[in-house]
Amino acid sequence: MNTNRLKSFSGLILAVLSAAGILLVIFGLIQVWRVEQNVSQRLVVSLELTQETLETTTTGLEVVSASLENTASSLTLLKTTTDNTLLTIEDTVVLLDSTSTVVGEEIPATIGAIQVSLNTAEQGARLIDEVLRILSRIPFISNVNYNPETPLNESIAEISESMDAIPTSLQTTQTQLQTASTNIQKFQVSIEDLSDQVGDIQTNVEAMQEVVENYRTTFERATRLVENARRDAPGWVRTVAWGSTAILFWFGIAQAGTLIEGWKIFRNSQAPQVVESTG
Repeated sequence: MNTNRLKSFSGLILAVLSAAGILLVIFGLIQVWRVEQNVSQRLVVSLELTQETLETTTTGLEVVSASLENTASSLTLLKTTTDNTLLTIEDTVVLLDSTSTVVGEEIPATIGAIQVSLNTAEQGARLIDEVLRILSRIPFISNVNYNPETPLNESIAEISESMDAIPTSLQTTQTQLQTASTNIQKFQVSIEDLSDQVGDIQTNVEAMQEVVENYRTTFERATRLVENARRDAPGWVRTVAWGSTAILFWFGIAQAGTLIEGWKIFRNSQAPQVVESTG
């Protein structure tokens, strides 16, 4: 009798637990398909926001890349300008040095040589003046009437004396040219430093362009991946829902079998048992 009660109680507990399991399976199935649409929509919205953020970032990187490209073009133009300026300055320094040599050395030497020639010519002119004066004083011999206001030798001497101040003036000019050359060479050093700095900045900008381009490529690839994920997300959620449904359905079948078995145990324990007597 006690054994029958124990079996009846065990069967009843097993049937009740199995029924509760079936109810949980039904509840789970309802929740899976009720939540499936909501989860799918939220996942799609989240992926859309992620995609928009990536696209905005990619657009920003494109703007940065364009700005860097314009900056690189400007730096290239500035570098070319500074290099051309350096060439012009170098040519100017050479020209100033050559002019300084001509003005301070060659022209004074030429003037000195001219003055030596003029001095020689002055002596010859003095002799000619004396001869002409003598001839003009002898009557009936010559019709020469030589009596200039300024004798030829004096005119030549005046020309020679007028050149005396030229070398000093040329030396002053030479000093000014040398000073200008020195100042331009200092300016040349500054331009060379500027050219080097522009070259360094240009190198840095080119490196930044490469980094930005790599980031832009990465974000474009990520955008495509997120776009594909957004398109496939509802299918993924539905696949998970169907998988969960299959698992719950299998669990429900198992619980149904357990319910039937528990109910059988309970019914069998309730059936009257026939007691055989021995004669």
